[in-house]
Amino acid sequence: MAFRIKAAALGILIAASVHGALTVPVRHDHLLGHGAGRLVATDEGLGFEEDSGKKEHSWLLKWQDIQQLWIGVREVRVTTYADSRLRLGADREHRLQAAAGSTFDPLYAVAKDRMDQRLVAAVPGELNDTLWELPVKLKRGFGGSEGVLSAGSDAIVYRSPEKDESRTWRMSDIESVSTAAPFDLTIVTFEGGRAYTFQLKQRLEERQYQALWRRLNKSKQAEILR
Repeated sequence: MAFRIKAAALGILIAASVHGALTVPVRHDHLLGHGAGRLVATDEGLGFEEDSGKKEHSWLLKWQDIQQLWIGVREVRVTTYADSRLRLGADREHRLQAAAGSTFDPLYAVAKDRMDQRLVAAVPGELNDTLWELPVKLKRGFGGSEGVLSAGSDAIVYRSPEKDESRTWRMSDIESVSTAAPFDLTIVTFEGGRAYTFQLKQRLEERQYQALWRRLNKSKQAEILR
């Protein structure tokens, strides 16, 4: 009975796409082969329905029931609070790939206004304005990636041509920023306390750093008041 109710709710969610919800054609991998389907995002939540009609592969989640939503340009990873028997009780995760000709870029625009720090955006979002912009290298292990780091009044965006290296951090996603030298910047996020360290190819002026620091602290103060 519970499954039929859930399946019916998913049908309502899919039908809502006609009235402005976001629909992205996707591919869902099985243990053997894969199936095509649709990812649908509405004000209420996120759902997937496989075109084959197999209900065991379909699911529906309210935004609050998503433990982490990782959005890349070509892949989405949805970690839930449900236990997975196949993974010995580890949290269940759904992975979807964008169909040919589609990307998940529009999904970030929907999710950013409906999720808190449980959203991880591996896509380059748009800034309302730009405080400064610098060419950089993101240090990672024994290597890294190169791109452009842009700071705005509401977010920081790292754009890189390398796969899944781009990031968008809303001010609410950032725990702190620090600099040890004019060619160094570290961003500590609420993504498990992960730190992103950038080598700057151009000097970060004191006024530029202070503008970012003030904006971050203004955002934190507003969050405390809320």
